[in-house]
Amino acid sequence: MFAAAERVEIDKTGRILLPTHLKEYAGITEIVVIIGAGDHFEIWDKQTWDQFKTQLMQS
Repeated sequence: MFAAAERVEIDKTGRILLPTHLKEYAGITEIVVIIGAGDHFEIWDKQTWDQFKTQLMQS
């Protein structure tokens, strides 16, 4: 497991509840982006992801 990773349960409708401490760690406020990353996925705050993606495209 990664330092900021945690197992979560999927509810009956297929949703997950992100723990508050992980939302705070990732700066998640309202809208998220889910990124497939090999054998796992990452959940990013949309604004943070957009900034990161812009930086990647500029380098």
